[in-house]
Amino acid sequence: MATLLKNTLKVLIGAGAVYVTLDKGAWEVSSEHGSKFLQEVKKNILPETVEYIEKAPSVKTINHAALNKWNKGVQTVFSFIGSVPETTQECFEKLKDQFK
Repeated sequence: MATLLKNTLKVLIGAGAVYVTLDKGAWEVSSEHGSKFLQEVKKNILPETVEYIEKAPSVKTINHAALNKWNKGVQTVFSFIGSVPETTQECFEKLKDQFK
């Protein structure tokens, strides 16, 4: 019985959230409605989150960091691949010296 009550409460909370966002126009195609709704939420419901949103890095910064990490990974892999012949030669020389 408690599980049924808990699940019913979760569904009601979710449905209420969907209803309120639909009523306020958060899902409108026009970006004006969504922007207006976001400003209203920031002002009335979540004023503390504004400082965190402002501190978040921009999409451009995140893309640049991801691109740099990807490039560094590619450079590392190809550096390893390029050094394989020399490393293999060194290993064979060491093995040859040990078995002499």
